[in-house]
Order: sequence, then C-alpha cells, then structure tokens
Amino acid sequence: MPIGYVTTDQIDFNEIYYGQVQPAVDMYRQVSLPMITALATPWPEQIMKYGLSEKNGYQVLSLGERPLRKTVQEATMYPRVTKYGYGIGSDLDTMRRSTSRQLQMAINRGFAEDSENVLLQFLKVLMTDPGTSNAGYGLYNGQFAAEEILTAPPRFQNNTFAAGHTHYYGTNNATLALAHITAAKQTIRHHGNMGSLAGFINSVQQQALEDLASFTQSSIIRSPISDSVAVSGFSEVFQLLGVTWHVTEMIPSGYMAIVETSGDETRRPMVMYEPANMRGLNLMPGPMNDYPLVESFFERWFGVKVANRGAGVAIQIVASTTYTNPTFNE
Repeated sequence: MPIGYVTTDQIDFNEIYYGQVQPAVDMYRQVSLPMITALATPWPEQIMKYGLSEKNGYQVLSLGERPLRKTVQEATMYPRVTKYGYGIGSDLDTMRRSTSRQLQMAINRGFAEDSENVLLQFLKVLMTDPGTSNAGYGLYNGQFAAEEILTAPPRFQNNTFAAGHTHYYGTNNATLALAHITAAKQTIRHHGNMGSLAGFINSVQQQALEDLASFTQSSIIRSPISDSVAVSGFSEVFQLLGVTWHVTEMIPSGYMAIVETSGDETRRPMVMYEPANMRGLNLMPGPMNDYPLVESFFERWFGVKVANRGAGVAIQIVASTTYTNPTFNE
C-alpha cells in the first residue's frame, strides 16, 4: 500500500470505501424513501400513457338494444430526468489530512441530504405554477399541454370545472384561518380524490395553527385539541382537520401545500421518472482505481411531474387571491 493513503488515525481508505460506504449504500437502496411511496408512482424513463377520468356513462337500453361502444381516451406524459450529485470523497491531500470520523461525517451527510433533495424537488413541482401550456407539469392552473388532450379538468360526478380552474391561489387574507384548510381540502375532494391528505408547512405556519388552538384565548371553547396544544403544542408531524401535517423549513414562510397520498401506485398524484439502469442513490468511484474513495460521489437521476393535477393545492397566505411562486433554496 502506498504510504500516506490512510487517514490521520491510520484507517485505510479502502477499509472505509469497501467496508463501510458500499454496504451502507446497498442497504439504503433496499428501502424506499417514504415520500416516494406516498406521493409518486415509480416509472422508468419512458413515455407514460394514461386514461382520462371523464366518465363515459351507462346508457338506458330498450329490449334487444346494444349500447354504443365506449372508449377511454388516452393522454401522454413524456419523461424528464435530471442528474443530481453529492461529493463525498475530497481530493487526496484533504482526505489524508482528515480523520476517519471526519470522512464518515461527510458520507453520512450525503445520505441525509439525498432524502431532503428528493422531497425538495417534489415540493418545488407541487408548489410552482407550471406556466403556459402546463410546461412544468404541475397542478391545475388553467393551462394544458397538447398531449393532455384537455381544455378543462374532467367532470367528476356532479362537479364540472371551468377551463381556468386553478389549484394555485392566495387566501385573500394575510392571517391563516382554519377555513383556508377546509377550503383547500374541498378543492382536492371535488375532483374525486378521497384518499389520505398530507400537508406541508414551515414553523411560522405551525405557530399560527398552534395560536388558533391556543388555550390562552379567552373566547375558545376547550377541546381535546386545545388541551393537547396547551400542554405539548404541535410536533414536527401532527394531525389537524383530517390532514397529516409535516413541518419543514424547505417551504418558505407564507405558503402551504396539501396533497393526497396513497399506498396504491396508480392513485398517487405524481410520477417519479428514473432510468431503469440507474434507479435510486448510486455510489460513483473516483478516478484512482486503487483508491476509489478519493473524489468519489453519490448520484441520483430522477425527474418529477404531477400526473393527477387535481390531487393537491398550493396556497399562499397573502392579502390577495393572486399566487406568486415561492423561492426554494437548493
């Protein structure tokens, strides 16, 4: 072994790479990230065909009469994939000047930030108005791509929708109210999305919800919720009004998103595209064949689009009905 290809505490680079990093990556790849299994249908980097939800309807028939042939119109979604990378192995000099613990901390941070990056990209797609012709493939915004074969959201039972129907809007009030949440739920439900709901807010909106249930308000009528908030407040994950809320500082203050989740892949609101031969988090060796840890990195190839455009809402808490896209920090 060449002298110096160890850490300052005399741990061989290859012991770290083959004995720790590779087994950890293999184990990590065996477990699906929770947000993927709840929000997105996994799909290879291929064109997706899906049936539109507009109902054809049964016909009333007379004796001997046959119904007209019914067909399901298909729309198309094209894959979009981006490469993301995270360097875990620095240059040779820096690594030789590091302890094995310092190298391990850098590697562990890469695992932690992978799940954060996936969630961030999901939130960006959900909460960014996709623009003209649904170029960004987001929630309903009154715009449609040609391959969607739609000019308005499909009818659901007694509910019909105008061409300009949107799931991006401002609350017209700078103060968060419970009515904003129940209205958002109805915006999702009236498209036929009756599954479990997940909400995403940051700590400022978490505080606003705690204040709404606060025991210090003289006008409040005590309830199990107010009693619980008085003692414990709301945790990082909590339930309120039929929504499981997740508190994350990825979302800027003044915004919230609510989206349907499902254990059934076919009913999830989003599609996550991954090349079939590069799924999940991958460990890429550095250029030194004898010591692949040097300049090694993690990579993940994926792209996200909204498939069920009515299964979520993005809301800005502002004294206007106009929605301005949030700015996310990568």
